[in-house]
Amino acid sequence: MYVLNTSKNGHLSRPALGEHVPFGTLYDARTDKFLSQSLLKKDGQISKESSSVPRDRPPEVKIVFSDSYQSRFDLMDIGPDLGASILARLVEPKGAGAYLNTPQQGEGILYAAIHHKVVSSREKFNVMRYRNQAAVDWEALTNPSATHFVVGIEWGVQSIVSIKHPANNSDITQGIKDQFRTEISEFQSAVETDFSTAPETPPHSPVDMPLEITMYSDIPTESGALVDSLEKARSQLSLVPTHIEKEYSNVGRPIMYTLLPIHILGLMIESEDVLGAFMTPVSSEIESRLIYLFDQFSQCYQKLRKDYEYISQHKKYCSERFRTEVETKIAKLLSTMQDFEQHYAEALTKVRSGVERESILENLCDAHINNEVSPETLINMADLQIAKIKFILDAATLGATYINSEDPVIDYIGNKDAYVFSISDTALNDSQSWNGNASLFRNLLDHKKLDAIYVISDDDGVGHVSPGACISYYEKGDIVSEDVLEEQNWLAKQCFVQCAADSLESQAVQRPLKRRLITMPCPGQNCSRSRICEWKCSKCRTPVEFGYTDKYIYCDCGRSLYENFSFRCDHSSHGGIYEKCYSQHVLSQLKNLGDSENVNILILGETGVGKSTFINAFVNYLTFKTLDEAKAEEALNWVIPCSFSTQIMDRSRPDGAIEQIKIKVGTSDDEHDGSKGASATQRTTVYPVTIGNRTIRLIDTPGIGDTRGIQYDKKNMADILTTLSSYDDLHGILILVKSNNARLTVTFNFCMKELLTHLHRSAANNMAFGFTNTRISNYTPGDTFGPLSTLIQNHSDVGLSLTTHTTYCFDSESFRYLAAFKNGITMENEEDFRRSWKHSRMETLRLVDYFKSKTPHKVQSTISLNGARQLIASLTKPMAEISALIKANIAMSEDKIKESE
Repeated sequence: MYVLNTSKNGHLSRPALGEHVPFGTLYDARTDKFLSQSLLKKDGQISKESSSVPRDRPPEVKIVFSDSYQSRFDLMDIGPDLGASILARLVEPKGAGAYLNTPQQGEGILYAAIHHKVVSSREKFNVMRYRNQAAVDWEALTNPSATHFVVGIEWGVQSIVSIKHPANNSDITQGIKDQFRTEISEFQSAVETDFSTAPETPPHSPVDMPLEITMYSDIPTESGALVDSLEKARSQLSLVPTHIEKEYSNVGRPIMYTLLPIHILGLMIESEDVLGAFMTPVSSEIESRLIYLFDQFSQCYQKLRKDYEYISQHKKYCSERFRTEVETKIAKLLSTMQDFEQHYAEALTKVRSGVERESILENLCDAHINNEVSPETLINMADLQIAKIKFILDAATLGATYINSEDPVIDYIGNKDAYVFSISDTALNDSQSWNGNASLFRNLLDHKKLDAIYVISDDDGVGHVSPGACISYYEKGDIVSEDVLEEQNWLAKQCFVQCAADSLESQAVQRPLKRRLITMPCPGQNCSRSRICEWKCSKCRTPVEFGYTDKYIYCDCGRSLYENFSFRCDHSSHGGIYEKCYSQHVLSQLKNLGDSENVNILILGETGVGKSTFINAFVNYLTFKTLDEAKAEEALNWVIPCSFSTQIMDRSRPDGAIEQIKIKVGTSDDEHDGSKGASATQRTTVYPVTIGNRTIRLIDTPGIGDTRGIQYDKKNMADILTTLSSYDDLHGILILVKSNNARLTVTFNFCMKELLTHLHRSAANNMAFGFTNTRISNYTPGDTFGPLSTLIQNHSDVGLSLTTHTTYCFDSESFRYLAAFKNGITMENEEDFRRSWKHSRMETLRLVDYFKSKTPHKVQSTISLNGARQLIASLTKPMAEISALIKANIAMSEDKIKESE
């Protein structure tokens, strides 16, 4: 709360601050200074009104627990106008006011100040009285510097007791704060009631905590004196009335002056001229804002100095670069403070004198609030470093080792188990990452493993900048987890199953085709039956599947019967333990698992259309949102081995040879190298891709029009039908077509006829066309659209169509770029490949959503159709042979008849 020193009638209350002047003394409110000249004649006699204060009246006691300028001014009844002048060094406080000159204490201490005021009397004189007017020196009114004159004086003695308890921030507990305030409250109560004579026994218990106590008083011998204890301070304050009586003739020292504006005298004598100097008051809001800025400057400087000292004491844990930066900022801040004080004092006087507008002070504030060395910008610059140092020191006491060597951390670990907390200045700025990892590392230290070591690796010490704080775990020198916190956060949100170790069958076993991802409520006794959980293996952490035909649960570890598993969901009600649940209840839930999230897609196309590369690209488009995200993955994500060639041309050497490089993706007996023109896919293969809780089965088929001959086409088609027979539903049939075929080949026509021959007519509702390599046609069907439309029109009875719903334009070049990148080859025009990836991913998601929206094709209808065709085909030869035999028998019979005739 701000104190205003100007009353409604124009009187100005001005604390004496150690200055002793008589009635009539002229005053310049523009600089808040008393002038040497008086309004009264030297021999003039005035009539004063005086009122004494009873000696037994208690002292006025105020207390603050802040060391800011504003708190100091409030404590001593100093308003923003006088406070602004004190900060501008226009006024030098003395006596008890010398307390205002002491440096601020800054952070890290408990502080209190008590203002003790004993008022002995109050005097005033009324210039309106005729007798007093005779004592006025009217010529003094022409003084160009005077704005006011003294008309009242409050007498007595005031004292300030400054009390502080020095301690580090980390040492100041709530208990210490409470104890400090209790001591101060008891002291306040004592000095409020103990004012006449010093008591024989202390009214409160002795102080237990160390305190630094300084007294400032209007009594010169006691101002600025250190006091041993609060009890001695109380004793000295209780003797103030005695000092007033014996040393100051029951009057004391001036405490407060009342000032009257000179221009009021002009009204009395009806002067045509305005008497007194012109004075423009500055708004209290602006003055308060200036005081606040001074507080910010002081607090910032004190804090940075203290922070720099702390950092210098622990320079092992802080880079030389940062220490130099703090030192430079302190010097700049000090220079800015001095510059601000100088310009502020000049501007304040000019505004009050009417030379400048008040806006100059506002602009001065704004200029020093918004620059690079403003207190608000700098005050917390070292907080993170200090937090880092304190964390390292605490961790070291718990057994951690700090290293900032240029040698790799693995050299320090050797073949031991280790937790390595990697930190850096950059990581400190990410509060979420830092707080989470710091808390986890401290928890790991609190529960140390006897055979593990705990390391804090400071990356700044070796010139390496980590983007975030991270804890890695090594097991016998090999990294097991690159981010323990992320892993724990992930684990806490997962639902896991685990089987008895002796029941796991880890050898390779042919898995049943009819499997379901296990997504069901937790069968635990205390868990909700309506909350669906997605279950994973606790060891390999992959989603688990239930085999309908054999009742086994499958994961990457192997398989085990459902009844061997225990469950642990992520809900708090489960309790964080693995619970063995009632087996019949578990089996009932497993048998009720739905297949709604599975999407079966058959991919067809003539040989050479690029199915293998397309499927690899398709999987990556589903998995990664952007090309950069895929590049950041440690290894290339692929499901089908394939290969392709790319060329490197050095255009700066026109005569240079073009280098051809072969890029290989994986290897398998099921695939042949298709880079030389041979069919790559050799047999029908199913590739399940799990995205969230949805499994997309991509059924890759050998290319129709196999380069090895038509007999292989028939074999491949039989293989496709055999694979499809394992599924009940087929959600989509994607026919891949190149976008740059202006004329459909005989092979493609054969492919379409073979497809239409072997698939049931209802499958047409689930067919769509996928155009490959569409980057060259701006992601449209390109030249192939015309002849393909004609072909479809020629088979209009089938029900196929080329619409936006059934047409999808892909480009696998971005996957080729990714594969080359993972093989150490960087191709040009990366931005083009980013756009290609973005478009192809959008088409991929659109295709899956389209197939998902269609009524699945019942595979049995296609199988039955082909079964009938095969049965008819198999009966043709025997029936022809029977017909021939019948004809032969008829002929023989006719011959026998003729012979008998």
